[in-house]
Amino acid sequence: MQAELTFQRSHQFPPQELLARIVSLATEMVDEYHLETSWSDDYKSLKFESTGGMSKGLTGTLQIEPDRVQMVLHLPFALRPMASTIRDEVEQYLDRNVGAQDGRQKS
Repeated sequence: MQAELTFQRSHQFPPQELLARIVSLATEMVDEYHLETSWSDDYKSLKFESTGGMSKGLTGTLQIEPDRVQMVLHLPFALRPMASTIRDEVEQYLDRNVGAQDGRQKS
């Protein structure tokens, strides 16, 4: 059974600027978590999966919408003890680079 973490941020960025920020996030995630990524829907949806290291089995999606960004992470059993640390790191990155905390949701 996997733990699921959901993040949502509202934003007011023009589409190209937001995409640049999301690509930057994806690049950091690829390097740090050994991710394989795939974009669909003309760069509006990113799917990712960790294939190695301590984060092996981590999967998720990132959806870009005109006024918000939503990310869902599925943590494998081995990462569940680190869920709160992972949640905090992702929230801090999203707060700094994507949008306001008033759009924040967590589960």
